[in-house]
Amino acid sequence: VTKSLSDLLSAGLIGALLSLLVLYAFLRNITSTLLVVLSVPFSICITLGCMYMLGYTINILSMMGLMLAVGMLVDNAVVVTESIEQEKQHNPDIIAATKAGVGKVSLAVIAGTITTAIVFLPNIVGAKVNVTIFLEHVAIAICISLFASLLISQTLIPLLATKIKNKSTSLQPSNQPKQLSKIATYYKNILSWTLKNQGKTSLIAIVILASTALPMQYVTSDDDNNNDQNRVWMNYDIQGSYSLEEVEKTVTKMENYLYANQQKFYIKQVYTYFTAGHAVSGITLIDDLPVSQSHVKQLINDSMPKFVRAKPSFQWDQGNGGGVQLTITGESSERLTQIATQIVPILSNIQGLTDVKTDTSYQKQELQVVIDPQKAFRFGLNTRDISQVIATALRGTNLRTYRYGDNGEVGIRLMYDQDLQNSVANLKNLTITQNDAQNVTLDMLATISVKPRLAEINRSYRQTSITIGGNLQDGFTLEKAQKSIEAVMQHIQFPSGYDWTFDGSIERQNQNENAMQTNMLLAICLIYIVMAALFESLLLPTAVITSLLFSLTGVFWALFAAGLSMSIMSMIGMLILMGIVVNNGIVLVDRINQLINTGYAVQQAIIEACLTRVKPILMTVATTVLGLLPLALGSTRIGGDGPPYSPMAISIIGGLIFSTLTSLVLVPLAYLLLLKLRAKTIAMITNSKRLVSRVI
Repeated sequence: VTKSLSDLLSAGLIGALLSLLVLYAFLRNITSTLLVVLSVPFSICITLGCMYMLGYTINILSMMGLMLAVGMLVDNAVVVTESIEQEKQHNPDIIAATKAGVGKVSLAVIAGTITTAIVFLPNIVGAKVNVTIFLEHVAIAICISLFASLLISQTLIPLLATKIKNKSTSLQPSNQPKQLSKIATYYKNILSWTLKNQGKTSLIAIVILASTALPMQYVTSDDDNNNDQNRVWMNYDIQGSYSLEEVEKTVTKMENYLYANQQKFYIKQVYTYFTAGHAVSGITLIDDLPVSQSHVKQLINDSMPKFVRAKPSFQWDQGNGGGVQLTITGESSERLTQIATQIVPILSNIQGLTDVKTDTSYQKQELQVVIDPQKAFRFGLNTRDISQVIATALRGTNLRTYRYGDNGEVGIRLMYDQDLQNSVANLKNLTITQNDAQNVTLDMLATISVKPRLAEINRSYRQTSITIGGNLQDGFTLEKAQKSIEAVMQHIQFPSGYDWTFDGSIERQNQNENAMQTNMLLAICLIYIVMAALFESLLLPTAVITSLLFSLTGVFWALFAAGLSMSIMSMIGMLILMGIVVNNGIVLVDRINQLINTGYAVQQAIIEACLTRVKPILMTVATTVLGLLPLALGSTRIGGDGPPYSPMAISIIGGLIFSTLTSLVLVPLAYLLLLKLRAKTIAMITNSKRLVSRVI
């Protein structure tokens, strides 16, 4: 845990340093750069104070939220500072220029911050599943820090900006066209071509969205990769009600075997949890494992010593949620056992599943004595008489204590020969009674056998149940396992009253996916409401929403390129990404509206707004991406052995880069098409009214 916190802090510091460098590369002014960077420490200090007042602590989750926010904390300051700098080029009055610069972007900055924070609202107040509980601490840290940065960008940053004087003595008239750089000129040409060739550009956009189908085929859902990939679990399957001392002897024998072959098995350490009748060992493997986990398990099994009290195996472990589990429900335990016995070999044939067993493998052996009533009656005996003799032979009978002098009492117990307790054959020859000088033994009256019995009877979904589980081989994801099992189980006919369902990792993954999909839809609705209030239009927010679609395309392509599956951390990255992506569109659309209101033509306003806002957009994207880069490239895990941070960071980086490159062109196009649609709709309604009036 300490190492995880240290790695997370180091990644945050490296990300902050990279963000500082990219800011200086864009601004080329150390004073302006430091002015923007000031928002980071101030925002974090305010966040820590608010978290303290709300009763939240600095833990792995809240620190992760702070590290994610590092790259985003400068976004508001960047937009405000850039707007102020542009106004200073046209206005000699620094205070007036500062006010004008802040006024032009204040609503966009406020709306952008709200949209970034509001995506977490459904997760905080909605249904609690693993992923939403996980997100709560992350969301609190991110939301508080973002609102703190908003406060600073509207107060401290403008105040300090008034203290910075222009270096250039000549002012540029506001109506004089600004000299564009080569990159800006190239961007202007692309934008102009896009607005002139709306049909071709729309077709290209559709093709880009359609290309998402390719990575989606390979990026499958997988919750199992959230577990520690350098740890395997061994269950001992204790075969009886053994005491703590007896279980400890078995554990010691196994640990001695593992440590004697530590280098051969690539073992870093072994930690065993055991109680009376139960034991499980967590085997931590070395960090840079040169072979697969399956190979290590095979090496351990090949030379494992024999145990009397246990049957160790790398079976799926319910407590740690690994592998796959399906639960069969019904009325009778015996019938469930028969059904499970038939299903286990079928599932074992699925390529990618190993160690397929039922939870009834924890069975214990019991001695069953079935008395024949007719034989007992023939010898003048009944079941009670016979059972008393057997109980005395196996357990003994306590008699009255013997008291001698003042020294106390001595317990007296009537017992048979102890050989009867250790041998079934001797027990069969146990004399029950004598009849006409004939010894009547137990095997003459009863059938004696040793049979397994259930260690416990489980109930799930208000029915008796048996769980079948198995481990996943390397590269076999939960989604593939679910599809393979469903394909097999649909051909199995269950008796009336008996059914099956997924449990464990698959059930948890389905719950997480359903919760995240619902929360994402709610987040989109909330984002739409905020933008509709900002733009005072129900139509224009749709232009910004298009950037969300392309961000999802970028996420899938990034995960596909990195060879990762869609896990909980990837979903968290997508959720955070939704709030970040719309900021760029809000800044663009808000500026376009401002220019149109001042008298610009629509296409002229679009081009001018894009050219003036492209620099702050690229700066905010670059700082966020570089802030997450150490987490994306590193191997840091939550708590040291939890889910890795990299899928989350890769999802945000891939989606943000791809959506930025496309939204700088497609959001203006969508804005123009929506305005044309509104104009045609108004014209159609007007013509219809005129036609109706003429008819009347």
